Amino acid sequence: MRYRHDYPPSEDTDAQCNELPLPVPSRMIWMLDSLYSREEATSGEIDPRAIWVKAERRLCDEFGLELERTTWWDARRDDGHPVQLKSCATHYSNGEIGRFQIWERQISMLRHGGFFAFLVYFPEYRQYIVATHMIPTLDIPESRDRWLIRHETMGTQWCSFIEWPEIVPLEAIPFGCRQKFTEYYSGDEVENTLHLQPSMNAEPSDETEETEQ
Repeated sequence: MRYRHDYPPSEDTDAQCNELPLPVPSRMIWMLDSLYSREEATSGEIDPRAIWVKAERRLCDEFGLELERTTWWDARRDDGHPVQLKSCATHYSNGEIGRFQIWERQISMLRHGGFFAFLVYFPEYRQYIVATHMIPTLDIPESRDRWLIRHETMGTQWCSFIEWPEIVPLEAIPFGCRQKFTEYYSGDEVENTLHLQPSMNAEPSDETEETEQ
């Protein structure tokens, strides 16, 4: 059993958000949205502690959620199901890949009908968004990286740390940006997804129509 009284220093993404171990390639910037407005990004007055707040707002806008902060979840879908919101950086300043910090009690509370929404961003001052993804709670993978941690409001709880590519599929990353992260995905997923562009208004082929008939 592993025990920590406080959050692991390497997981304090807000404190490390201005250190960028992997610079955002200039060719990718135009493909990605930022958590910050242009005014915020150019003013030099960005509060790094506000990253998670902006991430929550972005997730709510992305998935049509209504903020409803409680002990065990942060928002609610229009169908009434609760949603926990999570965000993390692609990498930390020590070079480690970013991980979502998920309280196991939250998983238990949201197991029946609940969801988790995730956002991944580049940890530099503009916080470019790499991916957003929402899944049912039951789809969250088990983690062997578990710690018993003291939370300010929930008390001492088990917490899992899950590397973001284990939750966010490669196809959730904008087309043209996926190449940077292929090392974290299986060969099959890379082969099937890397060059797959979403088709918004694809017409069914004749073969498909015949099969359906």
